[in-house]
Amino acid sequence: MRRIASISLVLTGTLVAVLGGTPASRLSAQEATPGAALGATAAGVLQDTAGKTIGTAFLAERGDGTVAIFVTTLGLTPGDHGIHAHEAGACDPSGEKPFTSAGGHFNPTGAEHGAHAGDLGNITVDAEGLGMAQLSTDRFTLSSGATPLLDADGAALVIHANRDENDPEGKSFGGRIACGILTMTVAGTPTP
Repeated sequence: MRRIASISLVLTGTLVAVLGGTPASRLSAQEATPGAALGATAAGVLQDTAGKTIGTAFLAERGDGTVAIFVTTLGLTPGDHGIHAHEAGACDPSGEKPFTSAGGHFNPTGAEHGAHAGDLGNITVDAEGLGMAQLSTDRFTLSSGATPLLDADGAALVIHANRDENDPEGKSFGGRIACGILTMTVAGTPTP
């Protein structure tokens, strides 16, 4: 229980920093924009292939045109795991390859792997199974503009078994081990 409380405190501190309340010591200069207006937000609950909740994701549009992404996980294997925004809001773990229902990486421009709008890098999981990622992207918006992530069929955040090395063939990151459907939020509450 203490571990979950500490995750909550870190996320709360990070969100306050992004909103301009305190210095953003945990964020790089690229990720921190004190005083930037908060736009649309989205959230998702991450589940593993057995349907167990293993984490959360929170996304927020900032006034500088970027989307801040905060992901926490608990219980994944230690090391780096590729993390991507996928093109469909579906997370069915059944079948030979779990979570294929989420479709491919979000890629509205048809770019090579490594330059997909949904390629977000990696989440690092520590020896105790805690993973935390604070990411930022200008490759998509949440619901408006030229590249909205949350279009008619929604979107999902997927974590892969291995580190994403951004190889053009997209083979480095392995199978899908966790998935969360992203939904728009209103005042911090997911909308149906």
